[in-house]
Amino acid sequence: MPKKKVVAGPAVSTGKLELVSVEKKSSGLDAVLASAEVKRPKSKSPMLEIKEPIPGIIKKISGLKAALEDAKAQFEAAGKTLTDVVLPLYRSYIVNSFVNSVHITDGLADLLLTWKHAYSKIPLEQAGDIRQVVGEKYGELFKEVAKVEVRTEVMDNEALLSELIGKIGAENFAKYFSCERFIRPTERFTEERFRVLSKEQNEALDPLVKQYAAALKLR
Repeated sequence: MPKKKVVAGPAVSTGKLELVSVEKKSSGLDAVLASAEVKRPKSKSPMLEIKEPIPGIIKKISGLKAALEDAKAQFEAAGKTLTDVVLPLYRSYIVNSFVNSVHITDGLADLLLTWKHAYSKIPLEQAGDIRQVVGEKYGELFKEVAKVEVRTEVMDNEALLSELIGKIGAENFAKYFSCERFIRPTERFTEERFRVLSKEQNEALDPLVKQYAAALKLR
């Protein structure tokens, strides 16, 4: 999480809140955060067979997906080969003057290499190892952050949400949280809309209630 604002986010649509400037945490808070971790169960989906009007489309998608993945793998391998050569030169250059991108040419073509301020998540357990490397600069170079998720059942329950706000204090709520208000269809709507609503009602809802497109994933 590269942002440095001391604000919770993103929107409440998923019930997630990110706190991005937590430099020190007591052992008690660590225990609370650890106890709130939730493992999501895997969903089971039924198998549907299609024959008309698009015979062969799944095979075609599978072939295109395989070709795309192969091209991507080749692209990434070639990029890594080039980056491994350029990286020592880049690191030497930015000792005196920082830039986040460099142009590379071989006389036949040229391209731009850019390094983003983005890193893989570092487990908190590695803090000691990093401190041994950077010493007193740890606080300047690294921040220990926490990602807090407010449970969906709290966000969907007016009484529990009011209880949460009451404990924090209504006057302090905006200090710690950002909020987006919206309408969210219920699970019943998703599962029963075409049974309990007429064709005309569903057609009228289509431009107002937009469900995410189905994701394709090869088995």
